[in-house]
Amino acid sequence: MADDNRPIQYMRYAVGEIVLVVIGILIALQINNWNEARKDKIIEQKVLKTLRSDFKSNKAQLQDNIDETEKMVSDISQLFELFRMTQSELSLIPKDSIRTGFGGYATFNPSDGALTSLLLSGNLNIITNDSLKNKLTNWPNLVNDAKEDENILVEKITKDLAKQELEYQSYINNPKFKLNRLAMFDDLILQNTFFDIRSGANYQIYLYGELQNEIEEILNLIDNEIR
Repeated sequence: MADDNRPIQYMRYAVGEIVLVVIGILIALQINNWNEARKDKIIEQKVLKTLRSDFKSNKAQLQDNIDETEKMVSDISQLFELFRMTQSELSLIPKDSIRTGFGGYATFNPSDGALTSLLLSGNLNIITNDSLKNKLTNWPNLVNDAKEDENILVEKITKDLAKQELEYQSYINNPKFKLNRLAMFDDLILQNTFFDIRSGANYQIYLYGELQNEIEEILNLIDNEIR
């Protein structure tokens, strides 16, 4: 076409070819981006469903922990009724009916496999909801704060209380040792230890409740994103 002295037609043809190539490339890129976005969305949905399962499990475990810790508080409160009695009053109560401790304590061991994997892999950006992303990022910090107080409470029970109770308890019947279990109710240090444990338990119930509230917000955000 250039040899036939038709440069304008040639330029139009060349520009048209270039435009068609560019359009083709843009369309290909758009299709590729769409496919990648679709794949990411599929992955995000799978991740969200796994996270939902984990957080529902965590919420149920926290409720069990609250129930167990409330029972501990109730048991200790009943012990305080005995601490208020004199030895004469205590002697009138059948020994078999006097409880000198509480059943046990609870610890929170969250199901966090999906979230840990997400955070360690650096793939948190697969979550498109910024509010949810921020809450997921902050969740381990909230758990760690609650676990720190939980560990203090457990140490108070397993070390301080156990050491003091040993003076009044015997796990093996041995006639060589004459233990007065009722004497523990005259022990001011032991009473204060029980008081510290009850205070720590009440605070732990509060912390568990705060974690439950956070989980509820996370679950609501997840449910809004699941299709």
